[in-house]
Amino acid sequence: KKLRNSGELLSISAHTAHENDHFEYELGDEEKIIHKPRLDGPRGLVIAAYAVAKTKDGGIYREVMSVDEIEKIRNVSRAKDSGPWSQWYEEMARKTVLRRLMKRLPSSADLDSLVEADNETYDLKQAVAPAAAPVSPMEVLRAKIGIEVPPQEPMDTDAPAES
Repeated sequence: KKLRNSGELLSISAHTAHENDHFEYELGDEEKIIHKPRLDGPRGLVIAAYAVAKTKDGGIYREVMSVDEIEKIRNVSRAKDSGPWSQWYEEMARKTVLRRLMKRLPSSADLDSLVEADNETYDLKQAVAPAAAPVSPMEVLRAKIGIEVPPQEPMDTDAPAES
């Protein structure tokens, strides 16, 4: 909201592209994103998220992130396996790509402090170790699209070990 109220933007949007959508992304002198969501059937798994912002001075800023890039960010979140990451993956993917795009947009001190406050949700200095290989089809699905799989009996790590 503060970004929109800064007066610098004409528009800003973020979307997720799915494996059954038509999605093209071109780099170079003439960057271009073409996304035609499938409306007549299942869209499939999320393959990318992107954001586009247009500024008053005519600038167009684009950011595209693959699921692997989004997962790297998710893995340093303190709530990576709960809350919004497990229940609203697409929303978090859009938020993640918007946050990355915001780093390149015209800014103000007020906006910078808002981004800094949101950064406290993430441990960005933590090294990201590769995720362990999934062991079941449900784990593969969870790793691919971020759906929470009901856990087995939770372990009480504070309880003394049984003899």
